Amino acid sequence: MADHFLTARAWWQLAGPPGASSNGFNENLALFSAGKCAMWIDATVAASFVTNPKDSKVADKVGFALAPNTGLGKNANWLWAWNLAIPAGSKKKEAAWEFIKWALSKETIGRIVAAHGYPSVCRRSIIVSEKFREVLTLNGQDVASLYLQVLELGGKGGYMKYRTVPVYPQVGDKINKAIERIATKQQAAPEAMKQAQGEAIQDLQKAGFKVDG
Repeated sequence: MADHFLTARAWWQLAGPPGASSNGFNENLALFSAGKCAMWIDATVAASFVTNPKDSKVADKVGFALAPNTGLGKNANWLWAWNLAIPAGSKKKEAAWEFIKWALSKETIGRIVAAHGYPSVCRRSIIVSEKFREVLTLNGQDVASLYLQVLELGGKGGYMKYRTVPVYPQVGDKINKAIERIATKQQAAPEAMKQAQGEAIQDLQKAGFKVDG
């Protein structure tokens, strides 16, 4: 698990109840923690919830792994990232910058990990530390190493360049709608995905992108 993965409407495939076309984090957390679904692909932060014996009936039964290879020679793990930014019109840019430096400093991140076990951190020095490994040793498994592996995979070959395509949200929406049609049995999967592919290609071409194949 890492800070990644499927859009909310796609989560139903692995964690949602039959027929669900949209399932959010809280719904999936409740289902998984109650032992009502066998697999959940989501962010690393979910690990701290599902292994908490106070809230999870499966706390001592959970294991973790990287998402499987796509079969096309590419790893399937996605990365989501949060950031702190200063608006161009801010009248207190200097103060905002000081806050960002403090919030993302090694000392602050390290304190949050030590005090709260927060797993989704942005500093390699913390990720490779003994304290982080201790926090992310879950049910005897070294999840910290998995986390680092996903980040390293993400850093190879411009892994997230697709995020820089302005038309990406429209393309993602076509795929989400196709999944909805499949989940609600309005359309068979092959036809729905073929339609989504055609619509996505049209969006890309309209935006001026060349689509091979």
